[in-house]
Amino acid sequence: MTRAAVRKGPGRQRLFWFGRGVSFFGSEFSVMGIPLYCVVVLGAGPAEMGLLVACAGLPALLGPFVAGPAVDLFDRRRLLVVTDLVRFAALVSILPLHLAGLVNLQVLLGLQVVLGAAATLYDTALFAFLPSYFPKDQLAMANGRSSALHSAAQLAGPSLAGTLVQAVGSVAAIVVDGVSFLVSALTIGRSTAEVTSPPRSSRGYRAFLADGFKALRDTPPVLLLGFSSCLFNLSAGASQAVIVYYAIKVLGFPALLLGLATSAGLAGGFVTGLFAQRLSNFFGLRTMVCGGILLASVAEFAIAAAPSDRWTAFTVIALAQSVATSGAVAYMTANATLRQHLVPEHVRGRVFATLRLLTKGAVPLGAAAGGLLAVAMSPRLAIAAAGIGQLVAALWLLSRRRILPRRIDSDG
Repeated sequence: MTRAAVRKGPGRQRLFWFGRGVSFFGSEFSVMGIPLYCVVVLGAGPAEMGLLVACAGLPALLGPFVAGPAVDLFDRRRLLVVTDLVRFAALVSILPLHLAGLVNLQVLLGLQVVLGAAATLYDTALFAFLPSYFPKDQLAMANGRSSALHSAAQLAGPSLAGTLVQAVGSVAAIVVDGVSFLVSALTIGRSTAEVTSPPRSSRGYRAFLADGFKALRDTPPVLLLGFSSCLFNLSAGASQAVIVYYAIKVLGFPALLLGLATSAGLAGGFVTGLFAQRLSNFFGLRTMVCGGILLASVAEFAIAAAPSDRWTAFTVIALAQSVATSGAVAYMTANATLRQHLVPEHVRGRVFATLRLLTKGAVPLGAAAGGLLAVAMSPRLAIAAAGIGQLVAALWLLSRRRILPRRIDSDG
């Protein structure tokens, strides 16, 4: 695999991060705009909304079999640009279709499939591309800054999107997201030089696919990180399924108070992402990944133990969310940096796509289990059980931490 030729200079990197930030913020607009269009304009019910979410996640199931091989066979920079342009075209096309009265549920379901497929390919390509764009000693900074931008978008994006939807409608929010992907494509194109396409594999598809699975199997630290993330996300999904109901119905939070508690967590993640490189340099990646996942497991226990007094409960939950999200961002940053270092470049796409399915696929399974636990016991006990599952994942990783390198420039 030929490495990307980087156009040197801080201005080029600022352009790259500007595009990433615009894309993150734009995505928050369609996250709100598409469901609102479905409910308000098309009159969809809960079943249709569930189908809408399912269609967005369906392409991820094919990640190890399509996205991973594609990223390892084709030029990654061009894949990033193409997937951004596909999302731009798909989202902007809603405007003329809406004006012509041609948007229906089937159109939106198809749009979700296209967006989900493009996101799967883009995320896989970006993971494999970053080590070619940034020097090894800047990878923690790059992954941390990406997490910080994502947290900032989740913090401010929904309110901006809500304001836009209120002012001019959900179609405008969808189009704004489309334009953000065009900006992302242009900035990636201008912040890196042309890249020579990797040589095509002469091996058959099945053998090429098997090489990726074999590389994952033969890299114990990456397997350890993958399975710990899978177990943690399984428990996190259980909590996500009931936490809104618990906060509104059990604790009596108004929607604004719940939003403020969530924002406190995102603010903590934003700060941690900005200082990720310094944390990596000071503690080392092994300590950062183990300490991060331990901190990330505290929120569910605090939420489950929240007192009945609304404002005391809010204070406890906001503080716990801030600590937990800071830990989660530290964990994800160190996790990604270790994987990018440990996985050979020529199989990076296939390995990441498999890990993405393993970790992301655990969330809906956990959500289903969390809903059943809440019905069988109570929402409070379901959240506590999720906390126990997250703590088990953290302790399991901690007990095997010696498998992981302390730093990316060290083997031990």
